[in-house]
Amino acid sequence: MPVSSTLDHVYAYNGSVASLSLGSLINASVVNFSSGRLHATLTDDDGVLDLGDSGSTTAAINGGTAQPLTYLGSGWSATAIVLGAPVLPKPAVAFKIGAQIYIHFPSGPPVLSGVLIGFKLSTGAAFTLPNPTVICLADGSLILTPGGQVPVERLRPGDLVLTADHGAQPLRWIGRRAVGLAEQALHPAMGPVRIARGALGPDLPRRGLWVSRQHRLLVAADAAGPQGLLAACLLPERPGIGPPGRTRALIWHHLLFDRHEVIFAEGLAVESLYLGPRMAATLDGAAREEVAALFPDLPRLITGERALCPAPARPILRRSDLRAMGERASRSLRGFGPEDLQPRCRAAG
Repeated sequence: MPVSSTLDHVYAYNGSVASLSLGSLINASVVNFSSGRLHATLTDDDGVLDLGDSGSTTAAINGGTAQPLTYLGSGWSATAIVLGAPVLPKPAVAFKIGAQIYIHFPSGPPVLSGVLIGFKLSTGAAFTLPNPTVICLADGSLILTPGGQVPVERLRPGDLVLTADHGAQPLRWIGRRAVGLAEQALHPAMGPVRIARGALGPDLPRRGLWVSRQHRLLVAADAAGPQGLLAACLLPERPGIGPPGRTRALIWHHLLFDRHEVIFAEGLAVESLYLGPRMAATLDGAAREEVAALFPDLPRLITGERALCPAPARPILRRSDLRAMGERASRSLRGFGPEDLQPRCRAAG
């Protein structure tokens, strides 16, 4: 299901592509602030922009005709840089339609725009479109703990959950969000993907599992092959995977640990909440304060300091990775259960 999102604070950029990655100040006239801000409606297959989306994701400027875009990257912008460090940086994203480059400032342009401005964008660094997208598990999902299977809604911070790599680990934070039928109808990206029993291998999962579209599952082309984390909405079409025929009001649950982990929901290996820059930025005010109290680097992570970005539990697979492995291999992707990862899935000791 394509994801559409309208971006505000979009400006035409008339400088060079190279100057977007320098991290030094240039004349702000390269950004067409004087003409007023534009808006762009982007349509993408999974709501996450990366280099693999170039030519397939489309953008319509100010309600015009949708055209294929070339994605350039994301990072920060600032109007003051001291000793090589930006002062009050703001997130920035760049893409190109034809020969014209556009800059999107998700939280508005940096302070004092109009004199000097600098950019430090990482080529191809992913950007999550500002849709009401969630990465979490639906209520009723059974989570594997040292004491057995526990419904996700009964878990509390401090409870131990069995992970694939680090044994039993305590939950640091649990977020919950109710999503009714009306909100799902208005924002289809908030609806679930249902993975039927056995859809990713024998008893994988053991019961039907409902996850959000962006929730990643541990997959590989075969049991001995390299593993990666793939968003549910990118799973190649096969019986038993897709939107449920009839949805329901949901409560989504986010499970956060000290590090990104692989856990087991309904016997299927899935990710815990990954606090990358874009996901951290989507937390609402109260949730952001709670998580920042546990992880003090969260505000700097949100502003785009990628050195603080935690390592994912496994490589994160994009649509371009599926293309690279070929249609036959991608359609044979399988999941993993605790027994498959038994050498890693040990008790903490």
